[in-house]
Amino acid sequence: GGIQRIGFGNGAAVTSVASVSTIQGNVWQFVAGRFRPGAFVDVFLNTSIGTLELTSAATALANIVNSASPLRIGSFSNVPAQDFFNGYLSLIFISASALTDTQIYSLFHQSRPLFGR
Repeated sequence: GGIQRIGFGNGAAVTSVASVSTIQGNVWQFVAGRFRPGAFVDVFLNTSIGTLELTSAATALANIVNSASPLRIGSFSNVPAQDFFNGYLSLIFISASALTDTQIYSLFHQSRPLFGR
């Protein structure tokens, strides 16, 4: 287990937010990150009672496009073997625009039966 951190960067700066709750090990978890340019970075994490917890952090980043930096999923650092995710990831997708709270909650409820949660 541990804290889930979602970060977005543009090659020059990074803004991240950590979940309030700790992720349980060895069980399916729903995690969604959302970047709202110049406003907030959000992380959604399912709780043990089958709801979603939302944690937000302010960001000054205006965009995350046109970066020479690589896309990282499961790692937060340029340093190899540091700040990496140790486990399995599935059903990963990237949207061209920020999803609404309603859309994220819908994805959460649609994916729960696939993993017996």
